[in-house]
Parts: sequence; structure tokens; C-alpha cells
Amino acid sequence: MTSMDDYDEVRRMIEVVHHACAAEDFDAAATVLYNRVYRGPRAYSTHVLGAWETTLDTLTDFYPFRDLSLDPRLEDPPARRWIQHETAACLHVLGRLHLAAELGGRAAAAAIQVGDRHNAAISYHNLAESHLAAGALASCRTVANDALRLAVEAGEMEDELVACTILGRLDDLADQHEQAAKAFARALEIAVTYTSVPLLYSLSGIRYADHLMVGGRQEEALSAIRSNLAFCREQGWQSDVALALAQLATFVPMHPEAQAHVDEAVRISRTIGANETLAETLLARVSLELRIKALDAARTDLSEVLTHVQSAGYRLLEVEARTMLAMVRKDQNETIDASAEAELAAQLSRELNYERGYRRANEILRTLRS
Repeated sequence: MTSMDDYDEVRRMIEVVHHACAAEDFDAAATVLYNRVYRGPRAYSTHVLGAWETTLDTLTDFYPFRDLSLDPRLEDPPARRWIQHETAACLHVLGRLHLAAELGGRAAAAAIQVGDRHNAAISYHNLAESHLAAGALASCRTVANDALRLAVEAGEMEDELVACTILGRLDDLADQHEQAAKAFARALEIAVTYTSVPLLYSLSGIRYADHLMVGGRQEEALSAIRSNLAFCREQGWQSDVALALAQLATFVPMHPEAQAHVDEAVRISRTIGANETLAETLLARVSLELRIKALDAARTDLSEVLTHVQSAGYRLLEVEARTMLAMVRKDQNETIDASAEAELAAQLSRELNYERGYRRANEILRTLRS
């Protein structure tokens, strides 16, 4: 657990950043932000404390008139690009996908202009995530391939690993599982051979475990997610811990601790204010509620999910939510409404070229019509 002293120290340092920005000493402010608030690449204020709103508010001070359509006011170009990158990351987590994609694209373009392939690849990773969440799968694939190309050109193995897992995820969502297997195999090879952490962790680990489970490799999937959960707990990465707990609960829904896992995942998600993570953990809880026929609870959770995903534009999660709502209504003998939800999920999936979503929605429709 994070101590109150730690939290208070971060708050004090954020005040220092605010005052430095007010005095227009933006480069000094960025140094304090990176070293004392983010604590370097650990990204303490966001990934550990989950203070996404507070961090975004702090980052906004670097922009003229707090207008994110303008460039940050720093003399140091790498610091300027870092501020843009982190602003885009916060916007994504908080559900402002369009603006996140805009800033992510600007950060990547600025890095490419000066030949900084490593940071351009990282910005492309985040941009791909924004496209993925919005259901822009073709755009996501284009950007992920750009990230992969830049990583290979720069010889940045970890950047290549992340790009491979994004592409593997896209292949799984397209029901192209053999192609996905190649992407994840390459990512795992890099992790084992070239990095200090010989496993796929964070979102990469979540996606790899899902790939294994879809392929019927349950024991390997459980091993992957448990290793990922342990590593993310050790790092203090709250959002990743929540997602891993939710995934573990859905993988073994009959386990005595499954309900406790998913409830903890939802609690963490609410605490950190990460809208996409909250929607995903709530959907995991709905899957358990469907299994035990807690249908009223499932409808309540799905109502909340749909509010979040429609407001933010998380189109893939909207498909999942509507598919689950169709299942709830089917179980409550609301056949007409169930068919309407499943048809909407199928239509949205087709518009997005989301094959997995289209297949699942149509499976429900076939059951309803039989």
C-alpha cells in the first residue's frame, strides 16, 4: 500500500510544479514533475497512485492558456515531447479518446522529425491504444505497424515487444489466431532473451493470457495471468492489478475467490478513476453475475458500463456490454429486447470490422431464433 507520507510528498511536489509554471519556469517545472512526481519512468503519480485527473491538471499548466491544442511552453524539445506524450496518456485513461489521439499523433510526429525513433514508437503505442479503444481497428493496425517498424530500425527490443502484442491482440479480435500466435511468440522471445523480466506483463500480459485461453491452453493462461498479477502488484501498478484480477476471476469463475477478485478489481478501478479499466472490470463482474443468474445486479452493472463507454467512445467495450445485456434479457425472457441488443452489437461489430464481437452477437441471435 502507498503510505500517506508518500501521497503528501507527491502533493507538495505538484504544488511546486504549479508555482514554477505560474512563474513561467516551465523547464524547471518539468524537471520536478519527472523526478519528484513521476519519479522517473516508474510514473508514480499515475501508475502507482492512480492520480490521473490530478496529473492531467498539472500537465495542462504547461500549455498556453491551458489549451491542449497548442504546444507546451518548454525550451527543451525532449521535455516538450514528454509532456505531450504524458498528456495523451492521461486523456486516454480518462476517456477523452479523440484529444488523446490528437496529442499522441503530435508527440509522435515531433519525435520522428528529430529522428527519435524510440520515443516515436512509444507515442505510437499509446496512439494505437486510443484507436483500439475507439474501435478504429484499421487505424490501430497501421499505427502499430509504424511502431514496429520504428522499433526494429532503432534496435529497441522492448518497443518491438509492445508493438507485437498490440498486433497480436488485433489478430485475436479478428479471429486470426494463428497470426496472433506468431506475434505473441515473438514478443515472448524478446522478453525472455533480451529483457530483465522474462515474461509478458501489464497489458501485454493480459492480452497474451487471453490469447492462450481462447486457444484452449487454460493452464498456460492461468500461469501467465498469475505471473503478471504478481509482477504488477510488486510494481504497484493499480490499473494493471485491477485488470489482472478481473481476468483471473473470469478464467476460473467457480474458484472460491473469484468474486472477491473481481470485486477488488472494481474497487481499485473506482479509486483510480480510470474509466476504461472500470468498464472492463465491471464487465468481468457481469460475466460472473450471468453465471450465477444474478440478473438484476448484472443489469445495474451494465447500465453503468454503457454510461461510461458511450460517453468516452469505447466502441469495442460497447459491443461487449450490449452482447452481455442481450444475454441478461434472454435469461429474463425478454426475447424481443434481447434480440434488439444482440442485433445492435452485431451491427456495431460489422461497422468496426470486429470479427470476435460479430461472431458472439450472432451466436446469441441464433440461440434466440432457435
